[in-house]
Amino acid sequence: AISADDVAPVEEVGNGRLNLAGAVASTATDFVQPAGAGALGEGGPIVEPYVAAACVWVGNTSTAWENTANWSGCTGVGGLPSAADNLSIGSTTFAPTISASTGTAFVRDLTIAAGATLTQTGGTLEVWHDWKNSGTFTGTGGTVQFRANAGGGAFYTTGSQFYDVVVDAAVDPGFDGTSGNQVQIAHDFVNNSTTMGAGNAGTVVFNGTGAQSVYSAKVGTAATFGNLTVNKP
Repeated sequence: AISADDVAPVEEVGNGRLNLAGAVASTATDFVQPAGAGALGEGGPIVEPYVAAACVWVGNTSTAWENTANWSGCTGVGGLPSAADNLSIGSTTFAPTISASTGTAFVRDLTIAAGATLTQTGGTLEVWHDWKNSGTFTGTGGTVQFRANAGGGAFYTTGSQFYDVVVDAAVDPGFDGTSGNQVQIAHDFVNNSTTMGAGNAGTVVFNGTGAQSVYSAKVGTAATFGNLTVNKP
């Protein structure tokens, strides 16, 4: 399959060896002759790509992110989401909460469906690709840390309320990637990146009720924000 490695001898491995990391990252849907069987010329039957199971919040046990019974199809420790998982959160019996008890949570793509809610009261959420929020994210504590570049699919609705935000060096989280993006921050903002986008498509809003601090590695005339709103009492 397209996500298999080409290996030999074919009589022992058939259609190739499954590359789990490749399957997790692959979005391919095409049918192919297996490269792993190529040594015999015809390549064997046409097969679908191997696709890893989707990482989904099922939320039928509790609100605790760190409870493995609340997840399905994830590849992290004990079945929790990992930095390689594209995670989906929909409307469930219990909505997920990241807290101090969670410690550090990981995700590649984070998709919050319309009508769904993710809450953060503590801990750290590491995002390794796209933030896709069509629902509600409410951060009253804790940190969201953007560890790698967005892939062009990131969007931040007006329901994206962060507490602390950290952008790693050389990372562009895509705050300005989609028209109408709004990143609301209730506490501190630390930008360690000189390559973070600052286009006019997105707006960063500082709306905390107390003191807030802002740091950016960008200096001189380099803009950190395309649009900035300070909305404080």
